[in-house]
Amino acid sequence: MTRKMTRNGAAEGFWCVLSCSRGGPLIVSSPCQQNSRLWPSEAGKPWATSALQNNFQVLMVSQFTLHGYLAGNKPDFHLSMAPEPAKALFDNLVQRVRNAHTAPEQVQEGVFGAYMEVSLVGDGPVTLNLDSKVRK
Repeated sequence: MTRKMTRNGAAEGFWCVLSCSRGGPLIVSSPCQQNSRLWPSEAGKPWATSALQNNFQVLMVSQFTLHGYLAGNKPDFHLSMAPEPAKALFDNLVQRVRNAHTAPEQVQEGVFGAYMEVSLVGDGPVTLNLDSKVRK
């Protein structure tokens, strides 16, 4: 049985794809929570405003396969966190992003652990890979 459902269509904002690793931190933050400046100002100055300042939407999706790799000719996901603690971490982060956002209803989430068909249309040249283990 297939269930079709539209969860969200983010007009302007960012798509946060979260993958939790075994042995990774149990508390992570997001660019939204950190008020990261990823968009230009009205005057065109790059990297000047945040999703919060612009009241942009945030779509958060869990994706354990980001910690996968090929072991021989088959995928291996043993570096991914087990589902139960990963869901708790994901739910906690979604709630913290909602709490930080000026309009909590702008923060949407995918269905944890579900098979989802997700489409993304990027507007701009930037994709960032933010790893909670990388400290700079």
